[in-house]
Formats: sequence, structure tokens, C-alpha cells
Amino acid sequence: MILELKEKILSFPDECGVYIMKDKAGKPLYVGKAKSLKNRVMQYLPPSSDNRYFIQLLGRDVDDIEIIITTNEREALLLENELIKKIKPKYNVRLRDDKNYISVRIDRGNEYPRIEIVRSQKKDGAVYFGPFVRSLDIRELVKLLRITFRIRTCKETEFRQRKRPCIQYQIKRCDAPCVNKSEELRTRYRNAIERCIKILSGRDKEIIRELRQEMQRLSEELKYEEAAGIRDIINVVSSRSDVQNIVNVNAPDMDVFGLKRAGNHIALFLFKFRDGRIFSERSFLFEDVYQDDAEVFEDVLAKLYLHSEDIPQEILIPADFPGSGELGNILSTAGRKTNIRTAVSGFRANLLALAGKNAEFRMQDYLNRNSLVHRIKNRFGLSNLPLRIECYDISHIGGMYTVGSKVVAKNGELYKDEYRRYRIEGNTEGDDYLALYEVISRRMAHAEEEYPDLILIDGGRGQLNVVLKAISEFRPAKNIDILAIAKERVAGFNRIFRPGSKNYTKLDENTEEGRFLILLRDEAHRFANDYRKRLYKKENL
Repeated sequence: MILELKEKILSFPDECGVYIMKDKAGKPLYVGKAKSLKNRVMQYLPPSSDNRYFIQLLGRDVDDIEIIITTNEREALLLENELIKKIKPKYNVRLRDDKNYISVRIDRGNEYPRIEIVRSQKKDGAVYFGPFVRSLDIRELVKLLRITFRIRTCKETEFRQRKRPCIQYQIKRCDAPCVNKSEELRTRYRNAIERCIKILSGRDKEIIRELRQEMQRLSEELKYEEAAGIRDIINVVSSRSDVQNIVNVNAPDMDVFGLKRAGNHIALFLFKFRDGRIFSERSFLFEDVYQDDAEVFEDVLAKLYLHSEDIPQEILIPADFPGSGELGNILSTAGRKTNIRTAVSGFRANLLALAGKNAEFRMQDYLNRNSLVHRIKNRFGLSNLPLRIECYDISHIGGMYTVGSKVVAKNGELYKDEYRRYRIEGNTEGDDYLALYEVISRRMAHAEEEYPDLILIDGGRGQLNVVLKAISEFRPAKNIDILAIAKERVAGFNRIFRPGSKNYTKLDENTEEGRFLILLRDEAHRFANDYRKRLYKKENL
């Protein structure tokens, strides 16, 4: 299993993102972030320099690792935080508290809104900004905005009950809208709030230009103290680099698609954006596609949503198609409109770019695996391209509890949904050949199953001949390649046996194809042993 994970990790990109470690049942064990996904996850493999106690448990329990690429480290930190709260991984519980990062809230529905710092975002009609990782910078910015634009800080109850201005008015940090109800103040206050919203929303270039003009005007009017306040805001805004692409409580529910094409192969990546956060992700791979991108989305969206109950308010795609409006009307339900659209700027465009980046990684991963099956075919002189490989092994204890295993690889990747265990029905009395003959015969009898391109056997020439005999009796319509792999006990190297050849070939374990065949053999051995141990324990408990 370590070898399999290492092969997968080597294909990870050298980019920032989040990694999710899962057990054999697919249950998340640990969520982490990384500046470099490849380098960070590789550190978990033995011998690991990480001395945390739970690293030992991860090495024992982890069966798979998934990644999500992000734009920057802060975005990875935010996504990690959201995933930990959502899926509650086993080994994150003692490592993370349950706090939220700070956000900024402005309630536009209030006649005189405040600028508030909050820990959670709600769908209450207010405008939220964040969450922000560097809370110190944001707190400083909010403080400067309140002072410079004279935004009130008092709570609603105090604001309604006040009869005379407070000390904030005396030190010229508030214009006392609690007692001054003039239309002039109301207009000036609303303009100040809109300017604060521009600053917090990240429209930095536009607002910095306006603020510099304002600072110059105040300086010319000899209002140096007010100009200094504007200068401080410019400095904070200029140095702020929080980019927020994964949380936006004001955004509608969205499905965001990314697409990457390589020849006639297409990888699709889907972010499900729910309640202002990335809720889940899926990826799809399509081979031998000759439609353009717009036609692909027209076909895929219809198949995904026409019979689905989970239809979002918006479906974001990188390439629009002519029938998107009509399909959106069909998907719309009573009282809820579904809009299929693309985006070229803003928050939605950032999400589309992130989905596209993840689709690109999925495609590169597919191409790496696809090149692997070509190398296997050429290296061992196979007649078929081994897109589907089945590997078999036999396990028993002194002739008792005899079982067989089948592990499956598709397109150069283990496909655990089609693993099978066989309990040998006859009395083989420790005869591996007879047990293997029964397993292959039972497999070939299921003609409704997809036949393999290559059968790999854990054994030598004897096992190879048994498989040839079993297959010849069923005469499948498809020509099936067969290889046997056995470890030489003294020298310790692996040997490959092929039909029609008297001599074995020494397997080069330094090649990717060699390591992959060893991985399949070891996986079949593990799978058979697990089943045999289970039977033994069950009958001897």
C-alpha cells in the first residue's frame, strides 16, 4: 500500500492546496494544507521526519489520499478549516479548535449601518467580507475606517435610546447620527459606508486612486490630521493580500465546473458551492470525445440535472452554449430560477479558475496513468493494451481455509469496486494449482462481466499453465494476455513468465511499469490473506 501511495503522491502538483487522507472504507482520517502538496504529503511516508504520534497511525490506516488545489496558502487554510468542520476527520479533532476566522459585517438595511467584526456569517441580508486569516490587519483596517469616516460603534439599543452625543462625537470620531437626523448627515454617512464597502470588497486599485485624490485635497485645505487618516487607510489597503475564493455567504448555491481537454479526452471537475461554502467536489473523465466544449456541457448538464433533486440556483461553466437559457428554464423549479452562466471577473470567475486548475490536474493524472498501460504493453510484448488488468492469488494455512483473490486495475489505477474474494468450494488439500484453476474457471464462467485485457498471476510457470488451461476451456471471444510474476527466493528479484517462452525475464523494479506489477501482486496477496485470516478467526472464535 505504501508503494501505491508513493506512486500517486509523485503525480501530485508542486502547488498549494488541501489533502484528505482516507481509510479503506473511504472515510476521511485527516485533512491538512500544504504550500507544496507533493512535498508535504511525501513527508508522511516512511521514514518520516514528522514525530507527531498520529503519523504512526496514519501510516497504518491510510488507504488513499485526495487533493484539492487552491490559488494560494491562505485559501488553502480557509478550505482546510471548512472541511474539518464539515467532515470531522478522526485525527484532526485534537489538533484544531472549532472557531471561525473573523469576517466583517455591514447591514445595509440599517439607516446608519455599523462596521462589525464577527466570527460567523449568516444569511440575514447583511453584506459580509471574509473570512480573513490575518485578523490583526483586518482589525486595524476596521479601526481606521471607523475613525476616518466617522462610523458609529454603539450597539442598536444604545443608538436608539441616546439623548445627547457620546464622547466619540467630542473627539471627532462620530457625527452623532443618534441625535443629528439631518438629511445632509444621512447622505454623507451612506456615502462613507459605500466607500468602506469598496475598500473591504477588494477593489483596491479603484479605491486607492480615490483615496489619494481625497488625501491631496485635504492636504491642500490644511486638514493634515484627516489627511493622515486617509494615508493610514491607503497603507493598510496596499499591504493587504487576502484573496477569498472559497467562502461567500452572500453568494447563491452554485455548481462550478472546470474543464481540461487533451486531444479527444476531457476531464471535468465540479465544485458544489452550498450555503456560501465549498460543500463537496467531484471529477469526471470522458474518453474519445469529439464534441467541442460547449456541446460537452450541453450534453453533460442535461444528464446530471434532469433527474436530480440537487439543482442549485446557478451553474457556472467556462464555456457557454446556445441552449443554456432553455435548459436553465427546464431545470428551474417553482419559485426558484436556475441560471446557467459563465463569468469573466469577480468572485465567480475566481471559482471557475480554481475548478479549471483542478480539472487540469485530473487530466494530467489520467495521462500519466494512460502512458503507464502503453509502457506495460510495449515492455512485455502484449497483444492488448492492458486497460483492464486482473491479478489473482491463492492463500491457505496448511491446506485449510483456502481462498482466492482478484484485484482489478483500470487505466493504470486500482479499481477496488471490482475486487472479489473466492472461497474454494472443493477439497484442494493445499494444491495451489487446483485452487487457482477453480478461481479462474469461476471467473470465466461469468461471461456478463467485462473480460480483462491482461491476467497477472502470483506464481511461476506452473500457475501460468493452469490459467492457460482454464481459459482455453471457456474459449472467450476476446484474446487475453497472461503473465505470471514470482519472486526468486535466494537472489530476491522478481521474475516474469510468459506463455510460449521457456525462460523467465528479470523484472526491472526501477521502472514505473515494474513497480506497478509488483503493486498488483502485493495487493492481491494482501487481499487474499485478509480474507483467509477472517475465515480462520470466524471459525475458531
